Amino acid sequence: MEESRVGGGGHTGLTVGFVLIAAAVAILVGWATNNWFYLVPVLLLELGAFVLLLGAISKPSHDHQGRSWTIYMLFWGGLMAMIGGLLLINDVFPNNVPILIAVFLIFAGAIAILAYLMRSR
Repeated sequence: MEESRVGGGGHTGLTVGFVLIAAAVAILVGWATNNWFYLVPVLLLELGAFVLLLGAISKPSHDHQGRSWTIYMLFWGGLMAMIGGLLLINDVFPNNVPILIAVFLIFAGAIAILAYLMRSR
């Protein structure tokens, strides 16, 4: 069986299935709350958590230039979950944009430090 060239793990079927289920759940949340704005943050939270989980359980693999796909998945999964969470928090507690920007910058800085430390090993 051929492995996926992107992640080296061959998780294509799992990913497609999860994205379809996550989209259905996000639609149901938007419908149940009668607030269709929640469709985007809920979908970002679900997909971010899924990518974080894939990054955490997949074995570390490297592309042809030596970059780790694990840190790539942890960064983008965390970023999606962070943006979804910040959108929901901003909807529940409006007018906190400076705090949300600060939280986002702290997250990006922590991921940059983590990527550096993982590369130096």
